[in-house]
Amino acid sequence: MLGDDSVDRGGPQSVLRCPAAEVSELPLGVRADPGADGMLQAMGVLEAIGKPAADAVPDLVTFLSDPNTDVASEAAVTLAAIGPAADAAVEPLRRLLGDETPAEVRYPAAFALGRIGPAAKGALSRLVELSNSSDELRAPVAVWAALKIEPADGSLFETAIPL
Repeated sequence: MLGDDSVDRGGPQSVLRCPAAEVSELPLGVRADPGADGMLQAMGVLEAIGKPAADAVPDLVTFLSDPNTDVASEAAVTLAAIGPAADAAVEPLRRLLGDETPAEVRYPAAFALGRIGPAAKGALSRLVELSNSSDELRAPVAVWAALKIEPADGSLFETAIPL
């Protein structure tokens, strides 16, 4: 059960690993499910927890490369909810900004980098590059994330609001 050391000791990432009997008392009706639906539910709980779920970052990073785009994008959104404490995810998130990554994963990855903030400076050059995209969603998300990472960079403001 949740009061049992086997779950409590693991911290928030244990939501992703608990056997069904231990997960039965989780809030929000989350139940263990070895498939994508169970992972999505578990990540939804971690997203609601936010920064205190930082112990789950290594597991969430592994889900960024899941072939199921729903799982990969939810992992990025959950890392965004954790914010600066998810700084270990910067490089894997930066790699998701490439054209080969489906848009439904690429946009949450950029969003997560922005929520991580200045610790995501390693992704700034790629975000600035994407801010010049003709894609009506990619450019604003990239500019927003770049401004969250480097708010004092006046050139980013010019990209955001062309004068």
